[in-house]
Amino acid sequence: MEHTAWARVAPSVKVLWIQVWLKGWRRREGSRQDRGMPEFSILAAYVAAVAVITVVPGPGQAVMIAKSVGAGRSAALATALGLETGTMVHCLLAAFGLSAVLAQVPVAFVVVKVIGAAYLIGIGLRSLVGRTAPHGRGDASPDAGWATNYRQAVMIGVLNPKVALFFMAFLPQFVQPARGLVILQFLVLGVVFCTIGLCFNVIITFAGDLLGRRIRDSRRWQLWTRRASGTVMVLLGIRLAAQRV
Repeated sequence: MEHTAWARVAPSVKVLWIQVWLKGWRRREGSRQDRGMPEFSILAAYVAAVAVITVVPGPGQAVMIAKSVGAGRSAALATALGLETGTMVHCLLAAFGLSAVLAQVPVAFVVVKVIGAAYLIGIGLRSLVGRTAPHGRGDASPDAGWATNYRQAVMIGVLNPKVALFFMAFLPQFVQPARGLVILQFLVLGVVFCTIGLCFNVIITFAGDLLGRRIRDSRRWQLWTRRASGTVMVLLGIRLAAQRV
């Protein structure tokens, strides 16, 4: 009798056990997929905030306008990628808590600031005193020019301690420790920030290049754009040197 009763009940028990197991598996899989990803509402608010921040005029836009008008599309695109690379570096520094060193150790802030200011002023002075090449072309090859513009933009982005402090204060507002994988959340937010910034800089690139085509064949305008670009860099360097924590 007992075996007969168990034979009748066993299939139902097995089905129930399988249903419970599947439910738990789905819950675990869902939680794994959610881990490290901000909630949609948080991410939407973050995207809106970044869009507003991106369109506000700042040093990055000044550099992009100067490059796109004065040097053309290729140089401006290299600059855009370099600036966003610098942005990603700051996001990673904020993720690992290294940006806090600049806030807590004034000497570190001053050292980075002075190096960044000197680098900007150096670029500006070279542009101001440099010779204008015929037909708007420099002495370097296109590949070398692209690499140089990218490297300069990375340095401009990284050697600005104020940017590090900004990301240290801004990004944690959209990180949810309860969802785990905090480093991955910082990485996701950084990629989103860089993507939005890059899209905006590409728009500046094509608009500035369109304007620059009308004037780059004129040696007079070449000289003017070099001086304007150099002045922008020098002023940005002075502005950076005057910043405080």
